[in-house]
Amino acid sequence: MNLLRRHSVLPLLVFAALAAAASCRRAPAPQVPPGVQVMVVERRPATLFADFVGQVSAFKEVELRSKVSGIVEKRLFKDGDVVKEGQLLYVIDQRPYVAALDDAKAQLAQAEANLLKPDQDVERYAPLVAENAVPKQTLDNATSQQSVAKGQVEARRASLRQAQLNLEDCTIESPLTGQIGLHQVDEGALVTSGSTLLATLSVNDPVYAYFSISEQEYLALVDHLLKSERKDGVAGTGPLDAATRIEAPGAQLLLSNDQVYGEKGQVDFLDRAVSPTTGTLTARAVFPNPRTVLKPGMYVKVRLVDTSETEAVLVPQKAVQETLGHYALAVVGAGDVVELRPVKLGARQGSNWLVKSGVNPGERIVVEGLLKARQGAVVKPTLVAAAQAPDDGSSSAPAHGSGK
Repeated sequence: MNLLRRHSVLPLLVFAALAAAASCRRAPAPQVPPGVQVMVVERRPATLFADFVGQVSAFKEVELRSKVSGIVEKRLFKDGDVVKEGQLLYVIDQRPYVAALDDAKAQLAQAEANLLKPDQDVERYAPLVAENAVPKQTLDNATSQQSVAKGQVEARRASLRQAQLNLEDCTIESPLTGQIGLHQVDEGALVTSGSTLLATLSVNDPVYAYFSISEQEYLALVDHLLKSERKDGVAGTGPLDAATRIEAPGAQLLLSNDQVYGEKGQVDFLDRAVSPTTGTLTARAVFPNPRTVLKPGMYVKVRLVDTSETEAVLVPQKAVQETLGHYALAVVGAGDVVELRPVKLGARQGSNWLVKSGVNPGERIVVEGLLKARQGAVVKPTLVAAAQAPDDGSSSAPAHGSGK
């Protein structure tokens, strides 16, 4: 019985051994190339621009502080009011200054009275000295006393003028027409001359946007202006005032919610020198703000429109690989083999990079699946539509900057 079982199992073992040997000799299944998405590089018209982080500042801003010390009697505005130049805002307790003015008047009257006798002595002694009736020393003493008395009168008059100014300064008026902010002191509070902040007043139409540009960006701007001069046939002999050449619509404003502000601006100031610590140049653009959408302190992006190119090569930022400051694109060549090719980039254009050199129109670059696109790897490319042109602000929903 056991012999029969061994004879029945033996063929099964032989079959299993033969199957295992056959599987070992079988060739491994071919690997499927990883799939990536590619786009075809092409030249197309584009408006080139540069974005700079900036901050909005009021056109004019004044911190209201009292010129005199005292108790605040009245506050004559509401927080956030638009006030007119000369409008009364605060009243400081005037009683001490009224008393000081009365005292100054009294002291001036006393000084003028003290001048009467020296005047009379000089008037009386002058003819007597001419007749040698009194010593000249007597006239000299009288003249000296007269000068001292006159000086005291002038000093008392100056004190009177100061007392009058102090009394006038008890009423604080708006130095300009603009919007006033949150009040900092209430009625009954003690304010110190020149120290206590009462409120802040600003003119917010137009507004400034301050930003910094690097030395390289400044030189690129100068190069652009020189090209414009040659194109216009203008002989450049005097100082190159870059600020006056960037005119609307050369400056745009992007708000923190990525909306494009509805009013065009103009760069009106470039600093005289590059900062030795940061290597940047302070610049300023001015923007209309008729509806006061822009508030001082807001962080924005100032967009300077550089030029319009008819044959710009733009690639998505996500397609660019950076290693230690060097940039490359994964180019899919013949046989769908990947080549990591170094490229020279220009400025960022929205979600794209401007490519100056390194790739040619008609070549395919990887835009999705970069981790699979290693040097020399074979990939399975899927063609996608070319990246859209960068957003130059014309298609974004504008923020309301005017009442039009």
